[in-house]
Amino acid sequence: MSFGFGLDLAGYSTGKSEVAVAQFENGTLQITLLGQSPFSRKTKSSNNNDYLGKLEAAEIDAMLKIGNLAVDVPIDLQGLPHTPASPFVWGQTKRPIDFALGALAPFADRLGSVVSRFQNALRFTAASELLGKKLFETYPSGNLAALGSLAKGYKGAQQHVNRDQIATFLGLSLSGMSDDELDAAICAVTAVAPAEFILEKSDLSEYLFNKTGTEYVDIPRGYRLLRTFLSNKTEVIRSSYDQWMSGEVS
Repeated sequence: MSFGFGLDLAGYSTGKSEVAVAQFENGTLQITLLGQSPFSRKTKSSNNNDYLGKLEAAEIDAMLKIGNLAVDVPIDLQGLPHTPASPFVWGQTKRPIDFALGALAPFADRLGSVVSRFQNALRFTAASELLGKKLFETYPSGNLAALGSLAKGYKGAQQHVNRDQIATFLGLSLSGMSDDELDAAICAVTAVAPAEFILEKSDLSEYLFNKTGTEYVDIPRGYRLLRTFLSNKTEVIRSSYDQWMSGEVS
């Protein structure tokens, strides 16, 4: 059985980060939402930076020992902010793929602190060496667009109807997911997906050309999107992060 973890990372102080794990075997897909993970604990800005980085690095390593990990946060920054990868003004804050997909800028206000958080954890692990092999970056809204589903307007507590519509479109059995849980679930499926289900490297470049007409997009290392969803009927259940990590996998 193959395992893929999805991490929808938020800021330290929000408590909104979510983790999910997808299990895929013989065409059967199951997703478990792993609540109360170490990433979801609210943290004060006065807490020790190295301590938090080491704590989160240990959890990243633990997940990578079990399976793949896909994260909803820029990892390969392609020289930002010192060597912009574009001659245009947007290249000061965005990578070409962020511009092509309409994603948030890695160094803008809403995402910059999350990018910094993940980079802080990477200082204390060799996980960067697995980027593109077991560690991946993905973009849930970009996945939904590639799959032909609603890709905007599902964020926030008031958009539960839209999220339920997305869950129905993807064949997910659980309704009432938060936007962070849904994003984590999509990340997990992207992590576990076999090669024939994903877009990366040249296939992703071709998809972006067909979508935007952009001649060439320099794909960040380890970036992938889903080509097709793995199953049209997927069981989604809940568990706690600690319980699953200690009990479900030996």
